[in-house]
Amino acid sequence: MSNDDEPFGLAIAPDGYAVATTWQPKPNGCDAEHCPPGEFIKVWGREPEGRWLNGQNVGSNGLQVAFDAASNGWAAWIDQGWSTPATLMVASRPAGGQWATRETVASGPSVSDFRLLVTDTSTPVLWRSAPATDGYQLDTMSRTSTGWEATTKATAGPASLRAGVAGTLRAVWVQGSTGQGSALVATERRADGTWTRDMVVLRSSSGLSDPAWIGPHAVALTTSAGGRVIATEGPDGSWETHPAFPAKPHWSAAYEAAGVVTVAWLTPEGEVRARHGRVDGRWSSPKTLGRLARSARLVVDSRGNASLFWVKDDDDYSTRYAQRPVGTGWTATGRPPPPVDRGGVMYGYVVAAVDGADTVTVAAASSENPGWPYLHTADLVTPVALTRIRATPPGNWATSTSFRAGWRTTWLRAGNHDVRARVRSIDGRTTGPRRLASGVRAGTKILHAKSGRTYCLSARAHAGPTTGPWGEETCVSTPLDDRALSRSAGWTRAGSTSTTRSRGATLVSPRIRGSRFALLVRPSADAGTVRVTFDGRRLGTRRLIAGRPGRPRVIALGGFRRPRHGKLAITVVSSGEPVRIDGIYAR
Repeated sequence: MSNDDEPFGLAIAPDGYAVATTWQPKPNGCDAEHCPPGEFIKVWGREPEGRWLNGQNVGSNGLQVAFDAASNGWAAWIDQGWSTPATLMVASRPAGGQWATRETVASGPSVSDFRLLVTDTSTPVLWRSAPATDGYQLDTMSRTSTGWEATTKATAGPASLRAGVAGTLRAVWVQGSTGQGSALVATERRADGTWTRDMVVLRSSSGLSDPAWIGPHAVALTTSAGGRVIATEGPDGSWETHPAFPAKPHWSAAYEAAGVVTVAWLTPEGEVRARHGRVDGRWSSPKTLGRLARSARLVVDSRGNASLFWVKDDDDYSTRYAQRPVGTGWTATGRPPPPVDRGGVMYGYVVAAVDGADTVTVAAASSENPGWPYLHTADLVTPVALTRIRATPPGNWATSTSFRAGWRTTWLRAGNHDVRARVRSIDGRTTGPRRLASGVRAGTKILHAKSGRTYCLSARAHAGPTTGPWGEETCVSTPLDDRALSRSAGWTRAGSTSTTRSRGATLVSPRIRGSRFALLVRPSADAGTVRVTFDGRRLGTRRLIAGRPGRPRVIALGGFRRPRHGKLAITVVSSGEPVRIDGIYAR
C-alpha cells in the first residue's frame, strides 16, 4: 500500500487485520517555512474481528505496509523534519500484537525511492531500481538478525523485484533498444544474498519497457506504441507474451493468481474494460463493464477471483463494482454494500484489498469534511461456483430407503459432481460427512440409503482443473420401518405394512430425537383415524384417506422449536376402519 499516487490506502493481513490511511491537508497557515515537507497521513487499524481503532497522525508520506503469510506486518515510511534530511523508517508488528518501536534504516535524498516487500520466509526487504554509470542498479536491503544487509545488482534497465520461494527474490528488466529489438532478462537473488546468472527469457522484435511483476509467473510490459502486454512463464519455464490492452489507457492494473491473469483499464473516454486469461491458455476478448468512470481499483484473491471497483464521474460520484469468479465471465455491475454504496466519493477515489479468507474489503472516502475525510468500508465475499441440491422428494421425506436427488451449479459449466452427506440416525446419533457418489456426470442420481436416517446432502462441481466448494446442505429423511415399532394387540402385518381396525390399538417407537415428525401410511377411501403423540404431547389427529389408494403417502405432523428425545405413539381412534402404517419419520 502506498499513498504516493492516491490520497487513501488499504492493506489487509491474511487474518483480517487491516491498515487504512487517509491523506490530510496541512493546517491553515502551514507553509514550507513552518511545516515539514510531505503530506500529513492519518493511519487507522482494524482488528480481525472488525473493530476499527482510532487513527494516528503521521507527518509524512510514502507510507507502505506489507504482511507475510502468518499476518506479521511491516511498515516503511519517510520521516522528514524542517532541517533534517529524509530518513527511511521501518516498524514491525507481530500477528495479533502492536506495532513495535521505529527503526532507522537509511537517510538521504534518495530514500523515498525504496519500496517494501516481504519474502515467504518473513524477511522484510527494501528495494529500488536507480540509474547508474553504465545503466541501472538494483539496490536491496534485507532485515537480518544483526541489522539491515545491503546488496547491489547491475541491470541494463529499470528492474522489477518480487519475492520468490524459500526466501529468494526474482528480478526482471529489459535490455535492448526499440530499433534493435528488446529482451526480457531474469535473475534471482538467493537467500544468502548472492545472485544467479542473468538469463534472457523472452525476445521481442519490437520495443518493450517498464517491466512490472503482477504475480508469481507474469510480468506486465509497455510496448513502443504505449500499450501493454503480459509476459507469462509456463510450467516448463518458457515465456510468451499476450496482448493486454491498447495504447495509452487512462489507468490500468493487472494481477496474476492461481495461474489466471486479470487485466483492467480505463480508456481516455472513461470506459471500464477488462479481460483475462490463463498463463498457459487462451485469453478472453475485452469486455466493457461501465462508462463515465473517474478512477478504478482491481483486486484479485488467491484463487484468481477478481473484483473491480470504480467511481462514476457524474453528479453523484457514486461507487460501482463488478466481479469475475474464476472459470467464468464478469457478473452484472452494481453498487457495493452499505456504507460504501454512497455518492460524493471524495476525489473520486476508491480502494480495495483482500485477506487470507478471500474476503474483499472496499473503502471510499466521503466529502463530508474535506479537511478530515471519513473512510467508509464494507466487506464482500468473492463469488464462487456454488452447487445446490434440488429435485429431492416432496417435503424432503423419502418414501423408501432409495430416493432421487439432483444438483445444479451456478455459472460454472461443470463436467461432473461429487455428493456427500452427514447422516443422523433417528435416535440422534450423527456421523459423516461421507461420500455417497463421485464423478457423477448426470444432473440427478438415485441414492441408496438406510431406514430411519436423515441425510444432509451437499454437492460440489468439477470443471477441468477447477473444483468448487461444497454447497449448502439439504436434509432428506428416510422412514423408520414399522417393524421397528412395538405394537399392541390387534395389529397384523401384510407385505410391508402394519394394519388394524381395532380402536385403541397402538404403535410405539423406540426412543428417538427430532423436532419435526411425519407418518408414512397407505391411504384408502374408507381409512380410519389415528392420534399421534410424542412423550405425551399431541402432534395431531389425522384421517388416512387422502392420497392414491395403496400407494405410500407422507403425512406431516406437528413439531417443536427445538429437538427433543422421546417416544412417538400412534393410537387408533376410529373403529372398524382400516389403518395401514408403513413407518415414521423424525428429524
